[in-house]
Amino acid sequence: MIYPQRIEPIVDFSKLSDAERHRSQMMGRKGKPDASNVMRVMIKFAHAASINEGLDVRQDHHVLTMRLFQFICQRTLWLYDCEYLWSRHRLSAQKDGINDEDLLAVAQGPANTRLKGLDRIFANAADEFYYDHRLSDETWAAMRAYHPEAVADAAGTYGVYVLMAAFANSVGAQLEADVPGYRPELLGPRETPQRPRTLTTPPAGGYPVRLQPVRPADYNQAQITALKPLKGDKIVETKLMRSFAHFPSFVSTIASFILRQKDCLLPQRLVHVGGLRTAWLYGCENLWAQEREACRALGLSDADIREVAIGSSSAKLEAADQLMVTAVDEMHTGGWLTDATWVGVLKYGEEAPLDVIGVHALYVYMSTLANTLGVQLEDGATGFTAEERALRA
Repeated sequence: MIYPQRIEPIVDFSKLSDAERHRSQMMGRKGKPDASNVMRVMIKFAHAASINEGLDVRQDHHVLTMRLFQFICQRTLWLYDCEYLWSRHRLSAQKDGINDEDLLAVAQGPANTRLKGLDRIFANAADEFYYDHRLSDETWAAMRAYHPEAVADAAGTYGVYVLMAAFANSVGAQLEADVPGYRPELLGPRETPQRPRTLTTPPAGGYPVRLQPVRPADYNQAQITALKPLKGDKIVETKLMRSFAHFPSFVSTIASFILRQKDCLLPQRLVHVGGLRTAWLYGCENLWAQEREACRALGLSDADIREVAIGSSSAKLEAADQLMVTAVDEMHTGGWLTDATWVGVLKYGEEAPLDVIGVHALYVYMSTLANTLGVQLEDGATGFTAEERALRA
């Protein structure tokens, strides 16, 4: 659907503030006066949009063919009902040999019989991330055979469009005059209820390890360069980041996310509450354990953490924590921030909505790849407790 417009795109580029002008320049072709409506809105989030710096570079240099990229992108946008971006990408997908019959199959989901081979693998990967929160053995093997970095770029594409769908839907990006919305044949699939998302829980001992963490002594130059922006942050030493180091481009992409969350408009308590809730929803035991300890250090009790696991239905969370948990739940289930949540977030600043969306997207990025790689708990960490596993049952 097309959501109500909350922010109008910039029209007069001669009146940009210094910060907006810098953001416009950093966005390259996406920051020009003829850019899409959603990108001309993003320029108004001049500081928070720094999370996109790594994304823009990787989207221009990923290892996927544009055709395969479009299949996972479009399926992600369909799952989050982002009509604006689906419709824009339909036009670019046509240039990559994807016709409307192919896109109807994407909308129909894994039950369709049209998509074959890698087209099917990459379209279905979005469903595996969305519903199962990790890639299946079949998809893992097919992507690794295609290219060693394809798994990370698939997770990255999914994460990018989780972010962009939530942003486009939440700001109410309106279709350009020359971009038609959903075609008539899509209305049936759109009105067909999707299967509900359920909580998944890793098996005892965690998901099978598919790639062992890289030892720092064995880092190559690409890995050293990718990790350099995060130097001094304890995350660099974790099994999580050392596992991600198999994919230096992925690390470079999420570095801007990680750095922004440490210097964003949200209190750090809310950043980590958002990370904790996202890790819970995606069943990422490694990140849940890390974020639980971070939240404890920021003043949350074990009872508070239990309420974060219960989610937005909890009546016991503090008001700010409740706002952040609700925002994550809304993005997870509906792909946008509702009016009440949008207004609540704005009290932290005009750019705070993108910071909230960015926190969720970062932990979606990390959770899906961590689950897929089978990243084990950090040394000495406690994963899902028996009580927490019971809450997920």
